[in-house]
Amino acid sequence: MAENIKKTPLVLLLLSCTFTFTGGGEGSVCVEPMENLTMKYGLEEVFTQELVNAFLSDGRMKVTSCDASDAVLAGKITDYSKSPYAYTGEGEIREYKLEISLEIVYYTQKGDTIRKKLTEWATYPEGEEEEEGIKRVAEKVKDRIILLLLDRW
Repeated sequence: MAENIKKTPLVLLLLSCTFTFTGGGEGSVCVEPMENLTMKYGLEEVFTQELVNAFLSDGRMKVTSCDASDAVLAGKITDYSKSPYAYTGEGEIREYKLEISLEIVYYTQKGDTIRKKLTEWATYPEGEEEEEGIKRVAEKVKDRIILLLLDRW
């Protein structure tokens, strides 16, 4: 019994650290429309919507207007490339690779700022719409941003 009482403060300390060290995710966030610096039309809409949906489905931060938010996520798509990735035995293109680079800035009302350059890629088969490959890249970017901002220590 005395041994369990000695361990109780340590257990309480560890439990309190669990709450202290979990990442962001309190308050509200504004996701500004992404800026598209590439020649590929419509990327900004896909990536902006994917990020808004990510915060909404995650639920740890409320998505609000920028003038009412605790934090703002802004970014620009800086590079877009599409290239053949795999070929058939006859030399025909079987799969394409899309690679997209972004610069993300996340800042809070408290003055904290996180800047990150990201590059993600995905493939899609010949015959499938290029937009499906773009959505796959946007999903990867969304996952990395949520991990960076909300799941960090």
